[in-house]
Amino acid sequence: MSGDETASLAAGRIVTVRMWPMSLGDRLGPRLVDSAVITTGREAYRRADGVGVTPASLLGP
Repeated sequence: MSGDETASLAAGRIVTVRMWPMSLGDRLGPRLVDSAVITTGREAYRRADGVGVTPASLLGP
């Protein structure tokens, strides 16, 4: 896959994600158990592609 993909999320957010030709999941295959990104946002959620989105504030003081 290449190019940009835009998705509207349940909380009213619109996210544009740059898709790389070979993603980490493609390279690791079944060895990749889960994936997440850390954000400055306020809510944790899981994107439609299965990637978890975690606010940095939830990781510690």
